[in-house]
Amino acid sequence: MTRKAKPLPFLVKNLIAIGIIVLLGFAFLWFAGRWLESTEHQYAEERFNDVSTRYVLKITGDVKRFIDDVEQLATFFSLSEKVTRFEFEHFAKSNLVKHSGIQAFEYVQFVKHENLESFLETAREEYPDFSLTEKANDGTLILLKLNREVYYPIIYAYPYQENKEVIGYDPYRSDARQEALERAIRTNSTTVTSRMELHQHPGKSAALVFAPAYSYAKENTQGNIVGLSEGVFVLEELISETSSELARFGLSLTINDVTDGGNSLLLEHHSRGQSQVDSDNAFAIDRTFDLGGRVWNLTITGSIEEFYLPLSNARYSLMLLVMLLAIFLSYFMYLVFVLYRNNKVLLESKGQLRKNITELESSRSQLVYQANHDFLTELENRFALDKFLNELISESDGAKHIACLLDIDKFNLVNDSFGHEAGNFVLKQFAKIIRANIGGNDRAFRLSADEFLIVFDQVNLESAYKVIQNILMTVHDTVFDWTEMHISVDASAGMATMSSDTLGPSEVLSELASARTIAKEKGGNRIHVFDKSDPESIHFHQQVLWVNRINKALDEDRFALRIQTIKDLNGEGDLKEVLVVMLDEQGGMIPPIEFIPAAERFNLMPQVDEWVVNRVLEYLEANQQASDYLWCINLSGVSLNSEEFRENLVEKISENQELARYMVFEITETAAINNYDLVKEFIDSLNRFGCKFALDDFGSGMSSYGYLRNIPVDFIKVDGSFIKQILENDYDQTIVKSICEISVQLGIKTIAEFVENEQVLNKIKEMGFDYGQGYHIDKPKLI
Repeated sequence: MTRKAKPLPFLVKNLIAIGIIVLLGFAFLWFAGRWLESTEHQYAEERFNDVSTRYVLKITGDVKRFIDDVEQLATFFSLSEKVTRFEFEHFAKSNLVKHSGIQAFEYVQFVKHENLESFLETAREEYPDFSLTEKANDGTLILLKLNREVYYPIIYAYPYQENKEVIGYDPYRSDARQEALERAIRTNSTTVTSRMELHQHPGKSAALVFAPAYSYAKENTQGNIVGLSEGVFVLEELISETSSELARFGLSLTINDVTDGGNSLLLEHHSRGQSQVDSDNAFAIDRTFDLGGRVWNLTITGSIEEFYLPLSNARYSLMLLVMLLAIFLSYFMYLVFVLYRNNKVLLESKGQLRKNITELESSRSQLVYQANHDFLTELENRFALDKFLNELISESDGAKHIACLLDIDKFNLVNDSFGHEAGNFVLKQFAKIIRANIGGNDRAFRLSADEFLIVFDQVNLESAYKVIQNILMTVHDTVFDWTEMHISVDASAGMATMSSDTLGPSEVLSELASARTIAKEKGGNRIHVFDKSDPESIHFHQQVLWVNRINKALDEDRFALRIQTIKDLNGEGDLKEVLVVMLDEQGGMIPPIEFIPAAERFNLMPQVDEWVVNRVLEYLEANQQASDYLWCINLSGVSLNSEEFRENLVEKISENQELARYMVFEITETAAINNYDLVKEFIDSLNRFGCKFALDDFGSGMSSYGYLRNIPVDFIKVDGSFIKQILENDYDQTIVKSICEISVQLGIKTIAEFVENEQVLNKIKEMGFDYGQGYHIDKPKLI
């Protein structure tokens, strides 16, 4: 007969379990330590990169702002027929105080040899002892040898007392100055000299900035250089504010001039006076930027230990985990001991469980309240609203109810300016104002963020309107005092009527959102009532409905392309304009005029334009004969404002560079002028791949000619409103003729839109247009 093994005693079992837990605990501590060390290092590196990038931007910003001031001084000379010494010193003084480390502002006048006598006579009226000087080999000033065709004397300098000896000084034969001066004349651009030392600051890096000043002849838009504005700065002094900031983190800063492959040290600064940081125990960030033809390399290094948070060291974390584990083990052993001595603990636990169940039952009503109410304002929440609206609509006996959607105008500015705590305070006060103005049977809800909804019980529209008007007036007149800050806000409201005909909560909320948005677009602090017979409400509501249709069409790829020929009137080669249409569920075409306004209003155009660009690239790649034409693609102003769209387009073109030369992107004149710097940068980024650009609807803006010279476009499409009446309207003919003449001078091709008959075609040929487009020439066709 086999004897069964005795089961292990209860205490032995628990001791074995404790041993296993201890081993697992040590293993966990080991892996946790490794993970904490890795995480701590990564966080320290991110913190270093954030701090260093901020300082890089500060340093480069200080230098570039000074260069901008020198260029402003040159512009001042360019725009003035004559600048007096008083005007120069006043202008220079106002800019000098903005920067530390700036030694002087100066102006260099170009003087031809044949004009030297008259120039000296004029200069001596301002400076009786004026003479032209240059530096000898020992650095002293001597009289200039008058044997050149052009001289470059300094005629103005500020501060004058510290720099009066340079008046009349010709810097041309100074090596560093001569190179930068010649480069400024040759390139017609601002230049910076290589490293120099000033006798006032021996051992420190200094540099000069030259910016050309022009004289413009009336008959010529191209100016002639007549002088150079000059700025002198000491690099160590210019970044002195940043140097003190670098010391906070023990950072080292090195700036080198690496122009043309060289490597000249400009600045080496070690904060706190320590030596170079150990590269094996340091972070480093390296940035290169161009300043007036010089390329500077900026390196910031910092000790890793400087960026570790004092209390985030892995050792302290491990100690904390060990302590927690010890507490856990002690508590576990205590439980084992108690269970071993007295199993009544189990009964006590059952009793505690019953007590907990009783407490949960007693708090059920509180949980239901919390589920249906907003914790901040204590108003009912969105969950309660949906349930209430469903009940109200389903149980309606023909009675009408008035609903109103309110929100605070530009509430995000409150959070951004005063903080989220202040924003929460305003929301609570806003809720109190709502509660104080509505009746006892009316219901108020907070939907999300700053959106609130009121449902009036058995109240007509006129009475409800007055209540909402009182709420808006109270909000407008109330100054919300938050600590020592005073916050003023306004609110907008949209109202709608609910009845038994209402399909459901979604319809009510859609109508209220439409009305509220219309109120905001009219300036805010007002009420708009949604009326199904009101054209404005219906139009906006229909546009809201278009959003879902457009999104669905994008998801289901229900768009198509049509092309229209742009005829070359000189017979050299036609263009093709790409037009997008949307397809309904049955495949019928929906013209752009129906869905484009909604897409632009609700920021869907970047997705539509991206779809068009992708399909055109696919078409060009699949059809070799398509390379016989340039393909014109319209880009919406909304898309141009989207940084994500611009980056995606540049990336897409860079991946298809062999097709880029066949693409012409059309941007409207209004978009180009309203976003001038952004559009110019965008055009430059695509021009390098071979893309071309056309300025669409030209002539409809107010500043067209002023921007033409600076926006690098290849084609101008004259606005169709001028072409339509070009045969009957002399005014339109004059405008169109001037556009053509200026385009010829600038080397830009012109395109006439809306060519609807042979007479208009003949007229635009006579006026010198390069291309024509319209139904008389070609009608759009699907591809």
